[in-house]
Amino acid sequence: MPIIVEEGFTVDLSARLKQGNLDAIILAKPFSESGIQTRALYKEPFVVVVPISHPWTARDAIRTDELSEETVLLLGKGHCFRDQVLAACPSCLHGGGQDDLQRTLESGSIETIRHMVASGVGVTVLPCSAAGAEEYSRRLLSIKRFSNKQPYREVVLAWRKGYPREQAISALSNAVLGCPMCCVTMSE
Repeated sequence: MPIIVEEGFTVDLSARLKQGNLDAIILAKPFSESGIQTRALYKEPFVVVVPISHPWTARDAIRTDELSEETVLLLGKGHCFRDQVLAACPSCLHGGGQDDLQRTLESGSIETIRHMVASGVGVTVLPCSAAGAEEYSRRLLSIKRFSNKQPYREVVLAWRKGYPREQAISALSNAVLGCPMCCVTMSE
């Protein structure tokens, strides 16, 4: 079975799924659409990502309320991960005044945000699998857990009810669950 991976906004992907243009999508909850079935895949914690030169690099963990003291880089409006971060860490958004606008910066991609953090523009909150543990990032970024209740997202596989290739859905689910994701806890 050939697999073509596409990235997009949840609203667009779910519309394409309903139209039959996609067989399955992987997305984070909350997600509920009529005619769509879901299967829980895993729970993925959020982490704080800071430039290697940041004072927090020496610390083991960060409190969510401490983010209000920093320039926080977030995905732009329309990205569901932005909403998930703001629900878990409301102090990431600095109210909306003129000074606050300069303390919250937005981007259209996680990769751009990681580069901006590495450049010293600010800090961010990312799902741990996107935090960047590869060699490039280890020299430029420091990844920190939260000290208080660990925020996370629940990732699910979704497909149309009555989809005729049930084995393909199982194979995709098993492939995702078989990936070595050290920062992710598997669902029960």
